[in-house]
Amino acid sequence: MDPLQLMQTLDITNYSDKQSDIYLCGIVHSHPLGKAIPSRYDINDAKNQKLKTSYLIYSVPDNELKGYIWIGNHFEEIDISIV
Repeated sequence: MDPLQLMQTLDITNYSDKQSDIYLCGIVHSHPLGKAIPSRYDINDAKNQKLKTSYLIYSVPDNELKGYIWIGNHFEEIDISIV
Protein backbone atom coordinates (compact mmCIF):
# COMPACT_ATOMS: atom_id res chain seq x y z
CA MET A 1 0.00 0.00 0.00
CA ASP A 2 1.21 3.45 -0.83
CA PRO A 3 2.25 5.24 2.42
CA LEU A 4 -0.04 8.18 1.63
CA GLN A 5 -2.96 5.81 1.12
CA LEU A 6 -2.13 4.12 4.44
CA MET A 7 -2.15 7.47 6.24
CA GLN A 8 -5.46 8.46 4.62
CA THR A 9 -6.95 5.15 5.71
CA LEU A 10 -5.64 5.49 9.26
CA ASP A 11 -7.10 9.00 9.45
CA ILE A 12 -10.67 7.67 9.20
CA THR A 13 -10.19 4.87 11.74
CA ASN A 14 -10.23 4.92 15.51
CA TYR A 15 -6.42 4.89 15.29
CA SER A 16 -6.45 8.63 14.49
CA ASP A 17 -10.00 9.62 15.40
CA LYS A 18 -11.10 8.16 18.72
CA GLN A 19 -14.72 9.05 17.85
CA SER A 20 -14.64 6.93 14.66
CA ASP A 21 -16.66 3.74 14.54
CA ILE A 22 -14.20 2.26 12.02
CA TYR A 23 -11.68 0.11 13.88
CA LEU A 24 -8.18 -0.82 12.79
CA CYS A 25 -7.84 -4.47 13.70
CA GLY A 26 -4.68 -5.25 11.77
CA ILE A 27 -2.67 -4.95 8.60
CA VAL A 28 -2.72 -7.79 6.08
CA HIS A 29 -0.39 -7.95 3.11
CA SER A 30 1.69 -10.31 1.01
CA HIS A 31 5.33 -10.61 0.15
CA PRO A 32 5.22 -11.77 -3.48
CA LEU A 33 8.92 -12.68 -3.60
CA GLY A 34 9.90 -12.97 0.04
CA LYS A 35 9.38 -14.76 3.31
CA ALA A 36 6.45 -14.26 5.68
CA ILE A 37 8.54 -12.11 8.00
CA PRO A 38 8.42 -8.35 8.51
CA SER A 39 10.51 -6.57 5.90
CA ARG A 40 12.57 -3.48 6.61
CA TYR A 41 9.67 -1.51 5.08
CA ASP A 42 7.22 -3.11 7.53
CA ILE A 43 9.55 -2.26 10.40
CA ASN A 44 10.04 1.33 9.25
CA ASP A 45 6.29 1.84 8.73
CA ALA A 46 5.50 0.45 12.17
CA LYS A 47 8.16 2.68 13.76
CA ASN A 48 7.10 5.80 11.88
CA GLN A 49 3.36 5.32 12.32
CA LYS A 50 3.67 4.00 15.88
CA LEU A 51 1.18 1.30 14.92
CA LYS A 52 0.24 -0.94 17.82
CA THR A 53 -1.61 -3.53 15.81
CA SER A 54 -1.31 -7.02 14.42
CA TYR A 55 0.17 -7.84 11.05
CA LEU A 56 -0.60 -10.85 8.88
CA ILE A 57 2.04 -11.45 6.24
CA TYR A 58 1.60 -14.00 3.48
CA SER A 59 4.60 -15.39 1.59
CA VAL A 60 3.58 -16.22 -1.97
CA PRO A 61 6.61 -18.41 -2.81
CA ASP A 62 6.34 -20.37 0.45
CA ASN A 63 2.52 -20.40 0.62
CA GLU A 64 2.87 -19.45 4.26
CA LEU A 65 0.95 -17.03 6.50
CA LYS A 66 2.43 -15.68 9.74
CA GLY A 67 1.20 -13.26 12.34
CA TYR A 68 3.12 -10.56 14.18
CA ILE A 69 2.46 -7.76 16.59
CA TRP A 70 4.48 -4.56 16.85
CA ILE A 71 5.38 -4.00 20.49
CA GLY A 72 6.98 -0.58 20.26
CA ASN A 73 10.45 -1.35 18.99
CA HIS A 74 10.25 -4.72 17.23
CA PHE A 75 7.86 -7.33 15.86
CA GLU A 76 7.03 -10.39 17.86
CA GLU A 77 5.58 -13.45 16.13
CA ILE A 78 2.15 -14.52 17.37
CA ASP A 79 0.20 -17.71 16.92
CA ILE A 80 -2.60 -17.58 14.38
CA SER A 81 -5.40 -20.02 13.61
CA ILE A 82 -7.39 -20.16 10.42
CA VAL A 83 -10.83 -21.63 10.86
